[in-house]
Amino acid sequence: MRGGHQLIQTFAGTRPGDSIADILFALVQADFMKATRERLRTEGLLDDAISQLAYGEASAEAQVVKTQRSLSLVHEEFLRRAMLPNYAPGKTEVVFSLRGAGAPALRQRLLVRNGGLLPFCTSKGDQQVHCVRHYLHLGGYVLDRPAHLMDILRHMSMAHSAIKPLCRPVLRDGRIPLKVRRMCLTSLALSCASTTCATWSHLTGAEEQAWCRGFVRLARTLGRDDRWTGRPSLPDEKAVCCAFGLPSPRAYLRQQRLLHFQRLALTQPALLDLLLAEFRSAEQSWLSLLRGDVLWAVGLGMMPAHVAADFPLSLPG
Repeated sequence: MRGGHQLIQTFAGTRPGDSIADILFALVQADFMKATRERLRTEGLLDDAISQLAYGEASAEAQVVKTQRSLSLVHEEFLRRAMLPNYAPGKTEVVFSLRGAGAPALRQRLLVRNGGLLPFCTSKGDQQVHCVRHYLHLGGYVLDRPAHLMDILRHMSMAHSAIKPLCRPVLRDGRIPLKVRRMCLTSLALSCASTTCATWSHLTGAEEQAWCRGFVRLARTLGRDDRWTGRPSLPDEKAVCCAFGLPSPRAYLRQQRLLHFQRLALTQPALLDLLLAEFRSAEQSWLSLLRGDVLWAVGLGMMPAHVAADFPLSLPG
């Protein structure tokens, strides 16, 4: 114990901060995930709405019913492991992206008339969880409708906060090699700004402009640009990226999507199947966006031509 001189040995339970506590929680969580996934699969609750749109019928009501049943199973599996879920606002919340028949009316009933509360049954009585329009997850916003402007602005703000103490003493110090300063910017700022960028769908004009402006503003921290004479040394995006050896914001975004697909192919085959189902059933999908990235890479000679011909099956993992 801090301030003491004796070795204290615990005989029952753990406390936050114990090295064994994280290990035990990871073991319990892994067992929970395995059992929950098996129960959901047995009851047919892993048949997602995207696959149903591609191969059958789907309704908004069915999405809500499946969510209620899934919450019941998850609650039971937590209780079996002496874990009590916290359904307070900001702790456990549900974001619905309702599609199909009856979606507008159901959205109105769920978010307005019911006060955003979704009830579900458990063996210990009825519970309810809050439904929200957006949820903050891993530093990024998950929204009920495709929109990324809030996510872009938040990540750019976080990136600037991360490097603010280093701008003058490190990033703009010409005595430090540019390669080292660029590595610092990439690891601290660009990695923060691009945490969720690979998962974005097609960007609107305003969203793309916000991304490009934020990227260039981060890149400018690597040098001192004379912008007060009316003839700036780095007047635009191209000049900034060329001066510091960085890719353009759009090229960087394409690269992140290609790297993200590589991770999906290697580690998340179930999610990849969902993306393939969406690709077959929707005019605009994440994989259709990735196909544009592949065509871009093929045009630059970075990939062989046959990759685009048999997309996405021939795309290397």
